[in-house]
Amino acid sequence: MMSKNAPRDYSLIAPLYDQIFQRFLSQGHVEIGQLLKKVKNKKGIKVLEIGVGSGLSLSHLPSAIDYKGIDINEKMLIRARKKAEGLNRRKIALELMDAENLTMRDNSYDLVMAASVITAVDSPIRTMKEMIRVTKKGGHIAVIANLRETTSIKSDFVKFFDPITRKYLGFRTDLDLESIRKLRNVKLVEHKKVNNVFGFPLSTFLLFQKT
Repeated sequence: MMSKNAPRDYSLIAPLYDQIFQRFLSQGHVEIGQLLKKVKNKKGIKVLEIGVGSGLSLSHLPSAIDYKGIDINEKMLIRARKKAEGLNRRKIALELMDAENLTMRDNSYDLVMAASVITAVDSPIRTMKEMIRVTKKGGHIAVIANLRETTSIKSDFVKFFDPITRKYLGFRTDLDLESIRKLRNVKLVEHKKVNNVFGFPLSTFLLFQKT
């Protein structure tokens, strides 16, 4: 499930989420937008977004795709539904669901994406395994996350604050890329730093293909 504090925390900030996070996470959403453009002319493409939040990614959706977004917080979904209503697209479904226990069948989606989500769940690896499970063979999994680098002093400093960020901000700082790369049935095809603030990258964009 999402971090135990996450449903409560995001309910509190839901009215201000766009103003707070769009500024800092916009570069990552541009990457998601570019990824969606690559499939815009392929009819019948099925896309699943884990942790749709307030719906910041919805404006990037091509009209031809079949899209489902899930989130564990109802107040955030209410905001996402309002955005979806303004898009006049029929193939948008938004549902309340736990990222660690997806109800979809195996091999259901061509693209599964999660922006700034896997470090906000209790078990990032379980969430990633669920994302891989519901992705079709040959399909892609796109992730944006604040990953630590295991070989730097800065990494140790960031990890030190992990208990504080988990308790008060709802996200972890101890997840590293190698933990994700050990997952079976996927290969990493793209890896770049995103969401730069004053020259410091907050996040990493990862694109996997299911093998």
